[in-house]
Amino acid sequence: LWQRRTHDMLYPKQLPMVLGTASRPSINIGEMKNTGFDLELGYSNTALNGDFYYSADLVVSRYKNELTKLTDVATDFYQGSGYREKYYTRTQTGHAFPEFYGYVVEGIFQSDEEAAAWAPAFGTYNKAGHFKYKDISGPDGVPDNVINAYDRTYIGSPHPDFTAGLSLNIGYKGISLMTTLYASVGNDLVNYVSRFIDYTQFESGKSKRRLYESWGSPHLKNNADATMPIIYANDTPHQEPSTAFIEDASFLRMKTLRVGYDLNRVLNNKFSSLQIYFQGSNLFTITKYSGLDPEISGAGINMGIDSGAWPTRKQFIFGISFGL
Repeated sequence: LWQRRTHDMLYPKQLPMVLGTASRPSINIGEMKNTGFDLELGYSNTALNGDFYYSADLVVSRYKNELTKLTDVATDFYQGSGYREKYYTRTQTGHAFPEFYGYVVEGIFQSDEEAAAWAPAFGTYNKAGHFKYKDISGPDGVPDNVINAYDRTYIGSPHPDFTAGLSLNIGYKGISLMTTLYASVGNDLVNYVSRFIDYTQFESGKSKRRLYESWGSPHLKNNADATMPIIYANDTPHQEPSTAFIEDASFLRMKTLRVGYDLNRVLNNKFSSLQIYFQGSNLFTITKYSGLDPEISGAGINMGIDSGAWPTRKQFIFGISFGL
């Protein structure tokens, strides 16, 4: 078990919009609390008169991050960097650093009548085939039958519920097998790439999903099965930061697999060690995430935004190791 408290963090001060592009001065602010635990279990044994051996090591980790104070004003917040005028993360007292912030999409309007009966969004946005944004709040803190900036809320977190690593080692009469598995469970990602390939942020390079799964597509037997809103030229309201871009990025990945054979057994121990081996890295990943890679790098205020970084590559190595 562990706990860490951090004080006087250096961060750029939020400035009023009327100051335009003025540089933000860095100031010492805030208090953050991190708590968690790390659990390690291991076991090893032999059998068949020592010809067969095996071992397993499991490490499970969990942490919780909370900003206990940002400034002296409880309602102050910091938002992440703008991604083509859209902001996906926010940090505020009582929440993790950071969390995803935006609108909640409750589905897609199936008719103009349904759209007309819903809380109006962004002027005249509500139409058949468009997103159905949830009315969460208003100026008085209660739903006001209008969809606007007051209806944004915390919609996900890049922080996992827990991570786990498992190492296995097996050997039998000179043949050895070692593997390492890694899992991250409960973390979300913003699939920012979807803005480019599923919507009209850019005109070219669209996805198969946009053509086959959009509301109104001739490839759909029933519009109720659509996973995306209707295609139209200026779909900027589709692209608002929302749960439509948040995906479960939990995954299980085989980090390494190594298979070897001790050649000294057939050469009467002419060397102190002699092994031929094959090693593969990142051989498979099990995940529901639709992006290129659920394991992305990055931390800080923009943690968890997948902007299309190069995915983790597979590697294959064949080699011989020996000692004289």
